[in-house]
Amino acid sequence: MVTPPGIACPQCGTARAPQARFCALCGTPFPPPPAVVAQPAWTARSADVASAFGGHNARLFAGFWRRALALLFDSILVIILLLPVHFLARWIFDEALSRTVLDPAGRTFDRMTTVFILLDQTVKSGIGLAYFVLFERFGQQRTIGKMMTGCRVAHKTGGRIGILRVLGRNLLKPVSALPCLLGFLIAAFMPQKQALHDLLAGTRVVKGGR
Repeated sequence: MVTPPGIACPQCGTARAPQARFCALCGTPFPPPPAVVAQPAWTARSADVASAFGGHNARLFAGFWRRALALLFDSILVIILLLPVHFLARWIFDEALSRTVLDPAGRTFDRMTTVFILLDQTVKSGIGLAYFVLFERFGQQRTIGKMMTGCRVAHKTGGRIGILRVLGRNLLKPVSALPCLLGFLIAAFMPQKQALHDLLAGTRVVKGGR
């Protein structure tokens, strides 16, 4: 084993010669050098990301158009997922309507329509929310749209975000949509390219992970 120079003999105090394994004066063996533990690659990357976040490295963050394209892809996918749900709900409504005796004033029809619309929108919103939450938390921190555009959602330190933060981030998206999508548009001008819901939830959308 090669030993480092510059360490004195523990027995007689004689300085160790370069690459010496035993003391030249008394023959006492030098202790082996401490093992060097390599830093895991993911730790180094996390440190680099955290450092870049603190330094507002604009090249690290996904820009407005990259994010917009990812959202477009995801919206198309969610619409495709919701089409069967919509047709099924419509069929159930028509079946229920055909088996219901309607009053001449139309109050029963109005109530059934209101209930149908509320249930339909609730189920669709739940499916859309589940799509984003499951992919951003339990996947690789990115939806299919973000996979296609090479970006992911991250904590302010660069690490994975927790389930509550993911849920909060997506529940806050309607806030970014009002008024006139202003909360989404500000991502083009923020130092870390954050939309309003990212600012409120403490998240970032960063490049990487294609």
